[in-house]
Amino acid sequence: MFELPSVDSIECLFREMEPPAREGEPFTPSLHAAELLLDDVVVEGEDDEEVAALNEAKLGPFCPFAGTGVPSALAAIDAGVVDLGLTRTGFALAFKAAVVMQAADGTHSVAKLGPRVKLIMPENRAELLRYVGRGLMNEEMFVEIHPDGTLTIKAGAREPNQFKDRIRNYIERMIQLDLARQLTNGILLVDGALTLRTYNTPQAFLDRLAREAAQRNSDIIGVSKKSRVTVGGVHIGALLDDAPPHAGYRRILAEDAEGTDTLVEARNLGQPFAVRFAPGGFTFRVDVAKRSLLATEEDVLEALYTNTRMTLGYPNLLRLAHIHSAFTKSEIVSLQVQAAHDYGMAMRAPEDLSVIFAPFRKGLGG
Repeated sequence: MFELPSVDSIECLFREMEPPAREGEPFTPSLHAAELLLDDVVVEGEDDEEVAALNEAKLGPFCPFAGTGVPSALAAIDAGVVDLGLTRTGFALAFKAAVVMQAADGTHSVAKLGPRVKLIMPENRAELLRYVGRGLMNEEMFVEIHPDGTLTIKAGAREPNQFKDRIRNYIERMIQLDLARQLTNGILLVDGALTLRTYNTPQAFLDRLAREAAQRNSDIIGVSKKSRVTVGGVHIGALLDDAPPHAGYRRILAEDAEGTDTLVEARNLGQPFAVRFAPGGFTFRVDVAKRSLLATEEDVLEALYTNTRMTLGYPNLLRLAHIHSAFTKSEIVSLQVQAAHDYGMAMRAPEDLSVIFAPFRKGLGG
């Protein structure tokens, strides 16, 4: 049985580095309740060079899943973030995360973190990013540290949407590390590719995650809900269209001039595949970082296929982690009120522009 994630660094993120009191400062919800959009899935972080290399790759033969019949422990992690609203010079964000754990006997348990609210202001922006970078093993990833100790935020980490992604990713990575230290002889499921160098996570951290998993003989699998990868100009979601209509996979072979897979090894923690986990289901990019010398990446895929249900070809354990880390509209409205209360701000009526644009509003059926 897994324990609840005990990541003190995440708690410090919310307890420390608070801005000065904002007593009476106006706080405007980012969107009217009717305009809130939920579950906005973005393209996962993928290295441009890796995407280009994979487009020149070859595909291995289609292999239908056979299953292993061997029970295995699994853990899936996902995290969510939502923009709550704006102050004069800052913004408030809310975060949630969930771990769904499946023991070798098939029993499930869920651990949740949050929702937690954080006010991002000019006074704490740089220090927050420095803290996040430090936890990811590169203190200067998002800020420049000057000789006098002052901080300057680097380009690419200054806008609210960039802050959302940086902190959400940090929370998710810290929980992944925590679970890698607990999971033995199992599979750690993560949301997204195992690309080594992205704008959110340095390679040093992913190498550390791999070492922690290897010490307990556990493997890591990354499943991308969306991916920019193409092979020979064909999007990854269509790479199995010409294969038999069974659940199965094809290895993506990004070879160098000498015919070895060094291009994959240099840019990915594992081996990328195009995978369809269910007949008639969707095809996903799946990266497999196997740690056992006695198993292949295909063996790890077979173990995952054997030990978790699928929903339209998507691992149900990751689906459950996503559900438990998602926000509902009523929850967002409550968190907007909480943010105003916690920081002593004066709640303004949310802006409703429907009277201006009706009946030609987008996506609202009006």
